[in-house]
Amino acid sequence: MRLSRYAPLEHPLAHLFQRASESLTAALSSDSARQYRGTARHFLIYLGEDHPDVSSLNQPHRDPHILGWFAHLRSHAPPLAQAVYVCRLLFLRSILQELARTAQLPHLADLIRREDIPRIPQRLPRPLTAEQDRLIQPELVRQ
Repeated sequence: MRLSRYAPLEHPLAHLFQRASESLTAALSSDSARQYRGTARHFLIYLGEDHPDVSSLNQPHRDPHILGWFAHLRSHAPPLAQAVYVCRLLFLRSILQELARTAQLPHLADLIRREDIPRIPQRLPRPLTAEQDRLIQPELVRQ
């Protein structure tokens, strides 16, 4: 069963993730805060469906919880854009680091590592048309 994005989330960790998100987004725009909340919600829904036994901050581990969530994101249909995937990883990583600091559980900060975050593909500039190239050539020769 899929939850509506507006339905209240009933997960034992929901209030902790909400507080961490609020702490991180206090000085950010409402759109940024919404994205943090959405990422936390998405992760907690995944945990509730695939790992219902996780009910405290001591329980999440890199394998299977975080790596399983990565696979879950990758299996999204239609596929998530690379930038969306990267943002979700970065947002959850920040939330977990905030929880690690506030709950004094340092293992949470290492669940998502820097090397887990793929680079966003860089777009190359559009090549010049033959006409543009022809117009530029005299100026290049002059210089």
